[in-house]
Amino acid sequence: MIDTLKPDDLLKAGKWHEVTAEIAGIIPPGELTCESGRRIDKPALQFEGKRKILFVSDTLKRTLHYVTGSPFGQETIGCTVRLGVRVVPAFGGLSLTIRVIPPPDLILPRSLVEAIGTVPKPIKQPQRSQPSSQTPQEPR
Repeated sequence: MIDTLKPDDLLKAGKWHEVTAEIAGIIPPGELTCESGRRIDKPALQFEGKRKILFVSDTLKRTLHYVTGSPFGQETIGCTVRLGVRVVPAFGGLSLTIRVIPPPDLILPRSLVEAIGTVPKPIKQPQRSQPSSQTPQEPR
């Protein structure tokens, strides 16, 4: 089973967090297979000291190009990036996804800014029920 980085991995105490990670390697398209045996046609990023991988979408490739200053490929290895969760339009609705977060002073094309998405709102964690103040009765 392939262990991929998911938005929930960056949710702590109801708040979305960003992490910094160094790109340790790139798994080429077609090298990984899903459980059904079908080859996955997207490259994936491996991160230094982490076991989870991140599949690379076209938006992620474009963002990496702007953030690292190099086209996506071997030059990307060794670069440190910030990863965060963003809300993006997908499949007729909205979806959470992991994106490379560009530095705030980096000027990007409007189309890429829109494709990166928006910061999601914090999630309210369900409140745990308080233990009953009554002493449990022994069964009779």
